[in-house]
Amino acid sequence: MFASAMNVTNSPKKSCQSIVKQEHENQECSIKKTELIIENKLSNFTSKIESLEKTTNKQKSSFKFIKQNIANMKSALKCTHESVNQLTLDIDSVNQRTEKIALRWK
Repeated sequence: MFASAMNVTNSPKKSCQSIVKQEHENQECSIKKTELIIENKLSNFTSKIESLEKTTNKQKSSFKFIKQNIANMKSALKCTHESVNQLTLDIDSVNQRTEKIALRWK
C-alpha cells in the first residue's frame, strides 16, 4: 500500500515536470521560429538595400553619361557657332569682292 501511495505522490510530480519540460520545449521552438523569422526579414532587408545601392550606382552612372553628353553637345554647339561666324565672314568677304568687281565693270 505504501508503494501505491508513493506512485500517487510521484505521479503528480512527474506530470508537473513533464508539463514544465514541454513548456520549455515549446518556448525553445518558439524562440527558434522567431530567430528564423528575424533572419529572413534581415536577409530581405539586406537584399533591398543591395538592390537600392545597385539602382543608385546605375543612376549615378547614367547621370555622369548624361552630363558628359551635355558637355559634348555644348562643345559641338560652340564649334557650330564658330563655323557659322566664319562662314558669315567668308560670305561678307565674297560679297565685298563681288561688289568691287561689279564696280570695275561699270
